[in-house]
Amino acid sequence: MFLSRRRLSSIIFEVSDNKNLHELWTPELFKRNGTAGTNISLDDHELPGLEFVSDGVIRISLNRQLCPQRVSELIELGGFRLTGGRIRRLRHDEDKLLQHTNGDLALC
Repeated sequence: MFLSRRRLSSIIFEVSDNKNLHELWTPELFKRNGTAGTNISLDDHELPGLEFVSDGVIRISLNRQLCPQRVSELIELGGFRLTGGRIRRLRHDEDKLLQHTNGDLALC
């Protein structure tokens, strides 16, 4: 039980306090490659996005020029995935942090 809680509380990806960051990478890459919203094969190493080996915390916060909607779109298209190809979507608390702490200076 302790190990599970610890793993879920570990930060596996963080993008914070980047004053000029506008994009992580463009969702158009996923649309063009036909990977939008699908589970992804382990054999395809050429796909855009990030693959995580554990299911810890994703924290994207305090990026004043980064539109939260663009990040959400990117994630929904399969930009984050777990080993094995399963798409990693944001949990409620991760999404809330994304929506409320990013993009206050951006034209979204």
